Amino acid sequence: MGDKKPEPTPTPDPQPTTPTPEPTATPTPDPSATPTSPEPKPTDSSPTPAPTTPAPKPTAPAPKPTAPAPKPTSDSPAPAPSTEQCIPTKVTRTEKGSLKVATEGHFDLGAQLQGGKLVASLKDDRRQPAQWVNPSSIVFKVSDAARTSAPEALSFVASPGSNVWVIGSTQQAGVPWLGQNTMHPSIVNGTTGPVTWTLNGVTGPGKLAVFNSGGLGSGVGQRVFDNVGGPTSYTVPANTHAHPNWVFTAPGIYRVSITQSATTNAGQKVSAATTLLFAVGNADPAAAGTSTTVEEWVGKTPDGKDCELSPEQIAKLPAGAKVGGLNTLPTTGSEGGSELLIVTGALGLAGALTLAARRRFA
Repeated sequence: MGDKKPEPTPTPDPQPTTPTPEPTATPTPDPSATPTSPEPKPTDSSPTPAPTTPAPKPTAPAPKPTAPAPKPTSDSPAPAPSTEQCIPTKVTRTEKGSLKVATEGHFDLGAQLQGGKLVASLKDDRRQPAQWVNPSSIVFKVSDAARTSAPEALSFVASPGSNVWVIGSTQQAGVPWLGQNTMHPSIVNGTTGPVTWTLNGVTGPGKLAVFNSGGLGSGVGQRVFDNVGGPTSYTVPANTHAHPNWVFTAPGIYRVSITQSATTNAGQKVSAATTLLFAVGNADPAAAGTSTTVEEWVGKTPDGKDCELSPEQIAKLPAGAKVGGLNTLPTTGSEGGSELLIVTGALGLAGALTLAARRRFA
């Protein structure tokens, strides 16, 4: 028997080798891919970007309500009728003016011609240059420095020996010194003849007497006016500066109403009224403040609301009309409040009336 050749070993089919990697590849990606794959899904399908994209939509229509806003403004009838419906209306109101207190110093009551009208003015010499102001804007404080005992010569106004308060014909410290003045150039050159003072009335707790000093400045000379049955008017010569005596018989607030009258060179009679205020003795000057009635023109709509008059409407108001309300113009025409005047020159008449207070009534 010869050697039997071994049968060739069959070559294993390569097919079983191919499936080997399959189980290895399949389980490895599957478990890892399974948890990983869901993560991108919510990211891709996330609704977050969706609301972000439509957000501009509500923003886009926002300008629409803004666009119609000008329509009510353009259609509004308010501006057009505001001028047409503003009606000039005359009203009356009261106001309390502020008062300045004069405890001493030199003053003169006088007048000036302005625009053909007579204007009462008070010369205030307490500072230089002197100023002329509204006489009713100052209250004269006649303190106890002016108190004295009434002599026999004053029996027509006070009982002898009683207390009286005197603004004398001579200047006294602590007492305002009030005189008369017709020396303004407009009066000297624009009027003919004297200026007449008329006492319209006196309110106060006592009596008032105004008189010139007698011979050599003593005693009672010519009586100017008073409220005790004496004269009520007095003629102040042209171009004159003088100081009479003012006597009050009781402490308190006095209001003395005076009218000055003159005749212009054209023959026109002109006059100006004013009120002098006095706080005598221990009276409080603040109590002299009074409420003044003021008539003025204002703008009113038909339903009574305030409105502003146009310049054309103001120009059509009566001359001298005061304009108030929402308008800022103080007056029209030539009438106004306080005027500033400069008075030059003086006469020596006051010098002839100067003596000490004790000797005035001897």
